[in-house]
Amino acid sequence: MIDGAHPFIGVDELGFYHWVVMERGQVLQDRQTTDRDELLYWSFETTTSTMAQRWALHHPVEAQEQRVTKWIKQLQLLHKLNPDWARRRRDELVRSIKDVPGGIPPLPQPPPTSGA
Repeated sequence: MIDGAHPFIGVDELGFYHWVVMERGQVLQDRQTTDRDELLYWSFETTTSTMAQRWALHHPVEAQEQRVTKWIKQLQLLHKLNPDWARRRRDELVRSIKDVPGGIPPLPQPPPTSGA
């Protein structure tokens, strides 16, 4: 397993996927699932969070908290991968974050389709 708070994915003999995060020899997380989509969500939620954080640092929006800018970008990235993942992440934010002026940002809107 990789130390330093980097996620590691393993599969045990019973077929369970393990999402493990270790730091300084301590297991911080050991999520388990047999659902590949769940494992992919965990992976891409973490990856898009990191990407969005870096993006928000370099693209500040006046009068907007950096965490909100990050969430908007993360929801856009997740939506491109799987709209259900974006919806799930937004629902998680709504349940866990209560102190956001204006609330948690809405989900990205799909581009309009041209009616021919």
